[in-house]
Amino acid sequence: MSEGESYHAIYLVLNDFLLFPASLKSVYPHITGATLVTSYDRDRFGRSVTPEGTVRAILSRELDPERKVNVIVCTEGSEAALRNRAMSFARPADHALRIRHREQGLPEMRRPDWFWIVDADEIYDADDVGRLKAFVREHPATSYRATSFSYWRSWNWRIEERSHRVILVKPGRWFDHLRHLYLSPPARLARKLRHLGVLPERAEARLVGSQRVPPDVAMFHHGDWIGDRARIATKLTSSGHRDEILDGWLERVWDAWTPDMRDLHPFEPTMFPSAFHVPTAALPAEVRDHEWPEGWLEPAS
Repeated sequence: MSEGESYHAIYLVLNDFLLFPASLKSVYPHITGATLVTSYDRDRFGRSVTPEGTVRAILSRELDPERKVNVIVCTEGSEAALRNRAMSFARPADHALRIRHREQGLPEMRRPDWFWIVDADEIYDADDVGRLKAFVREHPATSYRATSFSYWRSWNWRIEERSHRVILVKPGRWFDHLRHLYLSPPARLARKLRHLGVLPERAEARLVGSQRVPPDVAMFHHGDWIGDRARIATKLTSSGHRDEILDGWLERVWDAWTPDMRDLHPFEPTMFPSAFHVPTAALPAEVRDHEWPEGWLEPAS
């Protein structure tokens, strides 16, 4: 993220209020705006849910004192479509902004140079954001992917996740499934050749328009598997991957877990090779200093 450029966070929030305030607080100083899109009282499958406090906390300015965040309540369920709609709102086509007269009052929204794709359970360390700015400045691309530390049961059990997620995109790039960007046929071929070991990573990055952020530059902290059994059971039934969850995973892995267990991921086991303990003092301040539900964070020693 280059100095002087506008970074606009795109949030898809579906009832994750226990984590969202810490996530927004971690990116808030680094953005010029944000658009939050939610289905509010429905999950992605159209089932009724009781709305949590996300929308209220934004509109009351409790979480948004500088009025950076726009809120869209949408009836759609597709993750990709919701993110695309949020990006279209934040940066509409040029002809949509040919306004002859603007009334005085509220300021005009700044047009984003970058969209920062953030989920409600993702938290960024300020030092990592600084290194990410320098990396983007030195390695031009139209999208960037990064890996994360995932957390297991509490913030004190960490997993080095073996996957990369899209975190930054230039306006004009769009999603076509969950958090995966649309790729043209030549770009899909380049990615396949890279996975087969035929094409060098640098050549794939040029053809696809994507850069992978090295872990020593920046990672994010992903609270995706934090919480009690009830929260995890709800997550499994509401996830976009619910049809991929391995039979009996909750009882066989979550309930029976010990620190010696391996291959923990609910539908691609080797993606979570194991969990290891992290003392509270070693966690970033954005996690360590937040007030979490009981059992989510050990007392600092």
